[in-house]
Amino acid sequence: MGFTSFLQTRQGKYTFSVVALALIVLGCFREYLSYDVIINATDILTQDYFWHVFYREQIFNSPSFVTWLPYINGGTSFYGGLFHIFKPITLLSIILFPPQFAITSSGLIHLFLAGIFTLMYARLIGLGFIASFFAATFFVLSTELVSLFNAGHIGKLNSIAIFPLVLFCVERVFIRRRFFDFILLACALSLQFYEEHIQISFYTCIVVAIYFVWRSISVYRSERDFPAMRKLYLNGVVMVALFFSLSAVSMSKWLEFKAQSERGSGTSYAFATSWSMPPQELLTYVVPQIFGLSRKNYKSPDDIEVFYWGEMPFTQTSDYLGLLPILLTIVACLKCRGRQLYLFLFLTLLFQMLAFGKYTPLYYFFYEYLGFKFFRAPKMLLFVVAFFVSIMAAFGVDWLQRDWGEKKRKFLKKLISTVLIFTLFLVFAVLLADFNKINVIKYFSTALKGTGFSYNPSLVGKRYIFALEGIKITSALIFLYSVVLASRLFTKVRPDVFFALLFSCFILDISILNSKFISAVPMEQNEYFSKDTAVQYFLKNKGMYRVLNSVPNRPDKTVTYIVPNKYILYKIHSATGYEAVQLAGYNEVLQRLNLGSNLIDLLNIRYVVIEKNSVRGRLGDHIGKYKIVVDKDVKILENKNYLPRAFPVHKAIQLKGKTKALDLLSSPRFDPRKTVLLEAPVEVKLSPLPKPETSSYVNISDYKNNEILIDVDMADNGFVVLSEKFYPGWNAYIDGALTQIYKANHIFRAVYLPMGKHKVLFKYEPKSFEISLYITIFSFLFVIFVFAKQWRFLRSHKLNVS
Repeated sequence: MGFTSFLQTRQGKYTFSVVALALIVLGCFREYLSYDVIINATDILTQDYFWHVFYREQIFNSPSFVTWLPYINGGTSFYGGLFHIFKPITLLSIILFPPQFAITSSGLIHLFLAGIFTLMYARLIGLGFIASFFAATFFVLSTELVSLFNAGHIGKLNSIAIFPLVLFCVERVFIRRRFFDFILLACALSLQFYEEHIQISFYTCIVVAIYFVWRSISVYRSERDFPAMRKLYLNGVVMVALFFSLSAVSMSKWLEFKAQSERGSGTSYAFATSWSMPPQELLTYVVPQIFGLSRKNYKSPDDIEVFYWGEMPFTQTSDYLGLLPILLTIVACLKCRGRQLYLFLFLTLLFQMLAFGKYTPLYYFFYEYLGFKFFRAPKMLLFVVAFFVSIMAAFGVDWLQRDWGEKKRKFLKKLISTVLIFTLFLVFAVLLADFNKINVIKYFSTALKGTGFSYNPSLVGKRYIFALEGIKITSALIFLYSVVLASRLFTKVRPDVFFALLFSCFILDISILNSKFISAVPMEQNEYFSKDTAVQYFLKNKGMYRVLNSVPNRPDKTVTYIVPNKYILYKIHSATGYEAVQLAGYNEVLQRLNLGSNLIDLLNIRYVVIEKNSVRGRLGDHIGKYKIVVDKDVKILENKNYLPRAFPVHKAIQLKGKTKALDLLSSPRFDPRKTVLLEAPVEVKLSPLPKPETSSYVNISDYKNNEILIDVDMADNGFVVLSEKFYPGWNAYIDGALTQIYKANHIFRAVYLPMGKHKVLFKYEPKSFEISLYITIFSFLFVIFVFAKQWRFLRSHKLNVS
């Protein structure tokens, strides 16, 4: 069989599609394909890179499913390296590549898989290979996905990549109606959940629920088979239960963290609807530059006029899908029929409305009754819109492939005329804006001056020019698409050439914008990872203490001091760090911090990094309890009164109410060296006239991520206070016997010890995780059993046929 003949086969078409998608992804993101660079995105440079450093170390040095990360925010619960067994692509990336390339490769592979899964889904619902390939390309190259690299949201991208696979499995359920296909759907949902972006998984489950109900009603209306529908829903219940059990190991940790986090009981409506898409930004589907493009990233060029200036505080992503998918979706809605298309249109309109967030009353219903109160950024819903527009556009491609009758020609002539009229309207708008330049610029300086990071009225003129250039680009592209459509309508251009031209126009169209979101910076001498003055000093003066980075995040300051997560690289313990969601109690403590506070001492903060000119004094000078030990590009203050990580106290007070506890802890009258505040009742024997704390001995003899061993010699009955977060999963053992951990000083831990010598071991061994791991393992074994049974059935069926 020749190569041309092979391409005509089903296998050949799939092979061509897969190879073409791989080449498209590699070609578009070639800038990232080097170990010497890293994606130019704030969240990657300040967070993901350091997470991957930690993961890699965990995998090779101390493999575990769940661990404690001690280096930032006073310690935090964290997934261990072995957890990535549930994310095999990420796991392989971490093992095989350095952290910067592991992030890139994981994102690109998932983007490629998003295309494969979209292709599979489009084929399953009856679209041809050409239409399916267009759908896959539309989704993969939509700026909605590509701009996630610019935002540094690779985890979000990885989760979205599984979305088409989930829908593929849902559709298989209705086509084949086998129990095996319900198992596949549960596996796909679980696979997405393990990508650790709960919000995307939550939205996916809503889509699946709507899809399932809509399709089941459609099937029942055509077949009127109630027993079959009952079986379908019973299998659906089993599928949901299996999804939860397969995901138990991740879900248990998430629920545990949620109970302790800032968003544990939900968020305010104002917070939940932050980053709502303003309705006027629907214009960006046609002219993506009209409100700017993104927030400034690391070492951005001087073309600051491209930065977003809409109503949101800032944005790092774009919602542009390309002009061709929008045009083809309109064609599909006008000329194609079928309940599935209506379903896709309904889901598109619903999620677009929800993405408006605070601008539509519909969102309040979902916020109040359907769990949206635990999330923010309604704009994130738009990945659903991007997918279903890509699928509906593929219906338009399929329609263009069919026989060209007179009705089709008439419709296309009207379409081309309408498109050209719209183009003339855009050209007229440009001319009118240029003619009325003063008033238009005045509008930009009032209504479009930007908010938050984007507020900068001095850039009004540049933004006006940039928006006009966007309209010009759109006008030129629409004209180009019209010429390609006309070439098929009025000339004898072959269908394969026509679709190749159409595809090339789309690539040109989407690349003009996507190129602005693909940027890499070198690893060498990168300020985000460099050993700055503070790091060098801390490495020379090692010890069991924390540091507080208090250099403000301002554009005129060197970036190296505003990356607290950098300390993970050098195993320096920091009292602060960047996490998307933090523990509520610890955040309350951080908000009370000031240089004169007892909380600084209690947090084991020995050094404070501040701006060079923020306090007066030179090297060696004393400022209260602080000594200036570094005076270069920054000042470093040494706190002479800082408390050790673990220390003894012989007095305890029970104090309920977090405000009272924080007020007392912040008060200069309170001495944390002598008294500990406890939330639980004090039901232990303490001396009425205790001996001084200095007569007791406490020393951390071994400190690991998951274990802290302390040698103690108590001169009197009392407590050992450990300035590590009180968090579920930590157990304490005194001389090998399990003992109670008290919540001490609002957020820390304490254990009661009688007089004498003791060994105290704190060990992180969350029972909930252990139980959930067993649930997941047994569920996984059940899935293997079902798969094996299905394989035996198919094998025996094949032998019987033979």
